[in-house]
Amino acid sequence: MIVTVTLNAALDRTLVAPDFTLGTSRSVEHGLNLGGGKGLNVARALHSLQCPVLALGFAGGLTGAQIQRSLEAEGLPHQLTTIRGESRTCTAIVDPARSLATEINEPGPPIESDEIAAFLASFDRAVRTARLVCLSGSLPAGMPADYYATLIAHAREAGVPCFLDSRGAALRAGIHAGPLLVKPNQHEAAELFGETLDPFDSAAVQRALPKPGPAGLAITLGADGAVLHSPGGSWRAYAPKVQPVDTVGAGDSFVAGLAAGLVRAADQQDLLDVIAQPDVARTMLRLATATAVANTLTIGAGRCDPADIARLLELVRVEPL
Repeated sequence: MIVTVTLNAALDRTLVAPDFTLGTSRSVEHGLNLGGGKGLNVARALHSLQCPVLALGFAGGLTGAQIQRSLEAEGLPHQLTTIRGESRTCTAIVDPARSLATEINEPGPPIESDEIAAFLASFDRAVRTARLVCLSGSLPAGMPADYYATLIAHAREAGVPCFLDSRGAALRAGIHAGPLLVKPNQHEAAELFGETLDPFDSAAVQRALPKPGPAGLAITLGADGAVLHSPGGSWRAYAPKVQPVDTVGAGDSFVAGLAAGLVRAADQQDLLDVIAQPDVARTMLRLATATAVANTLTIGAGRCDPADIARLLELVRVEPL
């Protein structure tokens, strides 16, 4: 089982509005409400990949109840810790005519100390039966910047490695805690390692990674694909060209593909040993890229048609760096 963590969960509202223009009044074609936040998007994509998953996070108020109902309707296993604050709502206005998406993200409610403690207890119970943990997204107000580092340490005590996909101070603190892999996008990687870092230069990337630090680094490049630097080598994936419908959640779907590819290959082996195998790393990167592109063909973050994933897998090109 893979555990996903969404500390700043949201009700994701997607509005489809072709030829959307700011400053005008108009109707939308249709809307979609989903339990969201990056970790829930990862969980949704893992569910599409038929990977056993359990989604953890926070939910509060009427919006939190809507988030939970949405997950139940999808059949997505979850254990969300109740908070007193009202969960946030995030809105994406998707313009399929121009392949554009405008995201409006609320900050989220502050989390109280007793709620943080309750979540940690839930996390410790969940990781006992997990193979991998995916930590994703921003930290809500009230949570220390090193909280992902705390979760990584707790998971390590249970013998479970972590993927980390965050930004800013949370990413900087978490990367030093030794996650198995971190997944920034190109802009987040530049902020973390410096604008001069060449994501295609494997030697420079290895020098830039902190010691101790992650065993692997994946950097998503939008329509240009992605790179994966692992202990067994470095590769670049070229994404097949498609006409995207909704790009929101593509990075989260990429994380899901990496996680599913690794866990499928591992059986009962140690994940650190498995990710160092070149064939496994290439397979992870190919599946992650296909899953991310499949997400762009469907409205809603983390939603992927398994038939699209299977078709796109044959079109992803992976080359060594």
